[in-house]
Amino acid sequence: MLRKYFQVLMIFLAILAILSCDKLLGPSPNEVLKQYLDATQKERYEEAYSYVSGEDKTVKDLQSYLKEKDTKDSPFTEAIISIISYKILNLEKSDKTATAIVEITSPDMESIFSDIMGTAYKSAFSGGDEHEIEKAMTRKLESGEVPLKTEKETFRLIKEKDGWKVFLDWKTEKIEKEKQAMIKTLMTEAEDLRKSKKLEGAIEKYEKVLILDAEMVDAREGIEKVKTEIKQIEEKQSYVKNVVLYDLQARYYETYLDKIVPGVEFKIKNKGNRQVVRFIRTGNRAL
Repeated sequence: MLRKYFQVLMIFLAILAILSCDKLLGPSPNEVLKQYLDATQKERYEEAYSYVSGEDKTVKDLQSYLKEKDTKDSPFTEAIISIISYKILNLEKSDKTATAIVEITSPDMESIFSDIMGTAYKSAFSGGDEHEIEKAMTRKLESGEVPLKTEKETFRLIKEKDGWKVFLDWKTEKIEKEKQAMIKTLMTEAEDLRKSKKLEGAIEKYEKVLILDAEMVDAREGIEKVKTEIKQIEEKQSYVKNVVLYDLQARYYETYLDKIVPGVEFKIKNKGNRQVVRFIRTGNRAL
């Protein structure tokens, strides 16, 4: 009997030890994620940043993060944020990582945009400005008349020396932003080269875009269009051999201003089957 009580006591002490260890290790990943989401929802961004992983913080410091989140006292933005809600549906963890599925309910921005456009047209005809539009939309949000949408988002957490942290992978986000900026620059350069008839250079720029994003439709279409233009130019240059210049005479001519000027006379014969448009420029005049 005494032995049984001793076994029960040992089990009880083991449970207490486990619970004590959990407390010493800090909040669980579920609690950390909840705290991060609460702080973000209530615009306590400095607090939210404290729950972000150390790896993310090496990419984006606190001041940069706060600058991104600055709503500049916009009632419209604040009204949108106030409507957003979340619910942690499931969380699975291992020793060092955790993955959570979060259900997020937020305003349906497509519907809001449609409403904004309608309000914008009405305001334009009535002499209103963008501030009036924003005020009208803020009143709409505060009235609860905005359609909502619910989506599921996956959050990752990692266990660090000081406890669980939310891993937002800002490094990948930064790389993607830099890539999109480079693509935009290359596309602009390609179009400029194309307009300047530097067609081979334009193709090189488009090809660099495809290295960054193989699915970039505009770059693929750009290459096809430039290749077509090159082919047309080559066909025109190839056809030149069918245009023969003969009976060339050079002499001085008397003009209506009683001036003697040098000039030439010649004949052109088109041996090919295409129409050739003749455009001769002499001085500042076209003949």
